[in-house]
Amino acid sequence: MCDCNIPSAFSEKMRKARKPHNCCECLDKINIGENYQYCSGVWDGEPDSYKTCISCLKLRENYESETGECAAFGHLRESISNAFYLNYGVKEFINDYPEYSDELKKLFSIKNQNTESDKESSKYWAVHGGSDTWFAAKSKDDANELVSMFNSIAKEYGSPESSRVVAVEESELASYHMELSTRLTVGDAEYLNP
Repeated sequence: MCDCNIPSAFSEKMRKARKPHNCCECLDKINIGENYQYCSGVWDGEPDSYKTCISCLKLRENYESETGECAAFGHLRESISNAFYLNYGVKEFINDYPEYSDELKKLFSIKNQNTESDKESSKYWAVHGGSDTWFAAKSKDDANELVSMFNSIAKEYGSPESSRVVAVEESELASYHMELSTRLTVGDAEYLNP
């Protein structure tokens, strides 16, 4: 049984990137010259389109084959999490599916080595101290800018400047990616309105 909304119109094509794109699943860059899946359609009267890298396409096809369910665009990580590794960690799950190890590591943002550059490119939350609301940051610099903005707002209202930057724990990666996907979809003006 599929919980996905069925589109009233749908088109699916394989394309070669003529300009950089971001994958709707892992959010990684699809570079110029790389193949990707392009899907467009009309869902609930609204047109939309999705670009999926080859790695995530392979995972989606395997997920649908094993579960008999579809994964809504932008929710592959969540679908896999709910179906397969609900009661144990993602690393154990990856060990159970070694043939998809590279693809799963990419989807769940797991690095093979902890080098200084990996640490610098880690994922961050910007926590709005006044409401204790957590926002997915695009980078460490973005997180610092958001915290600065939140603290400026707090200062204007005479509240303590208690916003902070927090590194995303491995157990929070799925939540972080869903939040970041939401931010990229709705835009900062709507997403950052605490």
